[in-house]
Amino acid sequence: MQTIHGCALNIYNTGVIITGDSAVGKSELALQLLDRGHKFIADDLIVLNKSTHTENNNNEVIHEVIISAAHKGESFLHVRGLGFINISRLYGMFNVMPCCRLDLIIDLKQPQPSTNLQNELDEIIDIEKDPLTQLINEVDILGASIMQMQLLINPCRPLALLIETMVKYNNQRQLGYDSHQDFLTHHAELLRLTK
Repeated sequence: MQTIHGCALNIYNTGVIITGDSAVGKSELALQLLDRGHKFIADDLIVLNKSTHTENNNNEVIHEVIISAAHKGESFLHVRGLGFINISRLYGMFNVMPCCRLDLIIDLKQPQPSTNLQNELDEIIDIEKDPLTQLINEVDILGASIMQMQLLINPCRPLALLIETMVKYNNQRQLGYDSHQDFLTHHAELLRLTK
């Protein structure tokens, strides 16, 4: 068992933990996603438990991480300035899940006050390398490989929409299709043909 600080949601049947510094806006973003029909799992302290099973087809051992609230049955979300919100009472008990498999961690990164978003991206990303792959990596949690993506936040960005898109993109990658890689392959082919 392990714990992590953040907000856990089920977005398009995908277990997602949103992490980031304190007061970065995780809870407000969780509220936006709940309003868009996604399900709440936990806020603040998220429990991670290892689950192992064997796939029948090839006897491959599968390691998964199950996420849940630290206190079973609690569905409180803390929002600065509003206090604690009981999600099951506000959105209904069908919008709260006790647990689900962890598929994706999205880490919210706030640009430094003295820089703009493009400058922050330039500092994080080496222009000589593929920019997207520098914002995506896999992390080992309890023996399971979990995709982690960084999202640079800004008040003008539609964060809930971006999170939903990141989840869809990750789901497509797990099914074997990577739109970013597909674009790079097509672009390289076009460049080759124009030479």
